Amino acid sequence: MKPHKSNCFNVYNLTSKIVPALVVTLLLNANCKNAPQHGLIVDSTEIAVGETLNINAATAPQIEKLPGIGPTLAARIVEFRDQNGPFSRCEHMILVRGMSDSKFRKIRPLVSVR
Repeated sequence: MKPHKSNCFNVYNLTSKIVPALVVTLLLNANCKNAPQHGLIVDSTEIAVGETLNINAATAPQIEKLPGIGPTLAARIVEFRDQNGPFSRCEHMILVRGMSDSKFRKIRPLVSVR
């Protein structure tokens, strides 16, 4: 894997074997003031390694940062949760209008319910 330069970062693009359509970009440079704290960016969204987004507590702007989720779908997820109560399983997100099976598969490793 050979990095390419982008501003003050060394950029590595990794393709996930768990979610084939998910591309992970790893930015490394400890001396750069713009480097993310965790060093891992998923589709331009900083996510700490090993962490997941609790969809029962997340705001629409936080949900929107998940790959393939735009502002309309993020708002629908929050609206569905507000009207029906917290999700008891992540898989129940499929019930939200606009959440396709393929979109859900892309975000499944990144979300949780707590």
